[in-house]
Amino acid sequence: GYNDSIRSCRLTPQHRGTFRIKVYEKEDFGGH
Repeated sequence: GYNDSIRSCRLTPQHRGTFRIKVYEKEDFGGH
């Protein structure tokens, strides 16, 4: 789920940037 993704992101800081981009893309698609 969403919380699991955040938890994995915290465990792997190197993927944090990619995770943020995915979250922003989802928000954009949901907003439009």
